Amino acid sequence: MQSQHTNTQAPALVKFAQMREHLGVSRSGLYKMIRERRIPYKKVGVEYRFDRDEIKAWLDRRSVKARV
Repeated sequence: MQSQHTNTQAPALVKFAQMREHLGVSRSGLYKMIRERRIPYKKVGVEYRFDRDEIKAWLDRRSVKARV
C-alpha cells in the first residue's frame, strides 16, 4: 500500500510580540483580548501564537465599510 503525499503546509504562526506590533496594541491589551477570547490564537507550550490566515479573516470580519 502506497502512502499519498499531500502538499499541506503548517500554518504560518506569528509570535506574541509580532502580533502586538501588527495590531498596535499594548502587551496587556493583547493578553486581555486572549483572556476574553476576542482574538483567534493557538497555545504552543506556554506561548501564544497567531495563525496569519485566521487573523486576516478576523480583521476582515471586523472591518467597517465607508459610506459613499
